[in-house]
Amino acid sequence: MKVSKKLFKPYLYLIFTLGTAISIYYVANIKSYAFPLVSIFFMMVTVISEVFDYDGEANDDELSFSLSISNIFFLILMFNAIIAITSNIIAFLIKGLKLKMEGRYNKILNIKTMFNISQTTIIIFITEFLSKKLDIDLISSRDILKLAILILIFDVLNRLIVSLVISFHSGKLFLEAFKFKMFILYNYYSIILTFALIFSYKGYGLLGATIVYLMYIPFQIVTFRYTKLKEKERELFKDRLSGAYNYRYLEALINSKISKKEQFAICMMDFNNLKYINDNFGHVTGNQLIEFFAKVVNSAIDRNTVFCRYGGDEFCLIHSDYDELKLFINSINELLKTRFIETNGTKIYTSVSSGLYKYTGEEVDFNFIIDKVDRAMYKSKHKKGSEIVEAF
Repeated sequence: MKVSKKLFKPYLYLIFTLGTAISIYYVANIKSYAFPLVSIFFMMVTVISEVFDYDGEANDDELSFSLSISNIFFLILMFNAIIAITSNIIAFLIKGLKLKMEGRYNKILNIKTMFNISQTTIIIFITEFLSKKLDIDLISSRDILKLAILILIFDVLNRLIVSLVISFHSGKLFLEAFKFKMFILYNYYSIILTFALIFSYKGYGLLGATIVYLMYIPFQIVTFRYTKLKEKERELFKDRLSGAYNYRYLEALINSKISKKEQFAICMMDFNNLKYINDNFGHVTGNQLIEFFAKVVNSAIDRNTVFCRYGGDEFCLIHSDYDELKLFINSINELLKTRFIETNGTKIYTSVSSGLYKYTGEEVDFNFIIDKVDRAMYKSKHKKGSEIVEAF
């Protein structure tokens, strides 16, 4: 579903304005809040844990454990919202400095940092307001349920605000933040840790909550390092230009399936006009065409299909079901008839030649399969169309 990119800047300004207005409100009413020394200690602990928080992208089967929600709820319910907001501002600024030193940010206080500070400030304000309205004192089981629901509301609001800014920036509705498995796991850990912090502090004071942090912060650091390692592993198997898996991954995947005698279908696709595009429009346009093709495939691909770049303008698709893969290739061919890139006012269309092969458990190797599907693809290319040629 497409959304208007024109809403991107107004949406950013709205979030910035609301975040700033809320900050001014808290500063104006600062005298009505208490700041015990212990609250400053936990603010520092929160900053440390937030700085170590993971800021990358986790896979569906990975959980990068975060203390963010638990930190915020602990500070709001045990102290006040100003402590929670201040700790998050400091943490985001330190993160910005860290990323600038790594060369990932041009400056510390950039748009992303300002957006993160503003959105967190807004959600903290809403959380404090709702917690007062619900009168949560954590004495009865009903209050515990209220807190669990409030944590879920907090996370949904956070994901919604982020999803909207990505949607307005990209022009396409983005709902990746609402992956059910990750949502449930993340909030399960957040609820458990929030209860642990609050009840340990209520029962044993500074010592109790400190012990909980000493248990969980090392766990957070370990998951952070693990997820960063998995991220680097993914980068090794990704093609930078297209975003598809690379030759190394393709070879490893096929060899794995052969060793298990696991049936699969593979298709090799090759552009019919890339040389013409490179010669007449330049290699930059040729690269844009490769990126465009990858986006077309990724817009239609399902979780059971693996998309790889074999090399140059050759791509491979792997699926467990031969007929389903054939249907998918036909759908890609139809999409390419209606989509194009534009350069200097010229619309550039492309089409692909496709070869298809089915592995059924026979004693062959990677090179044999690639040779089969490659020959089939070139037969398709000689027919000068988008007809799929099947290898036998």
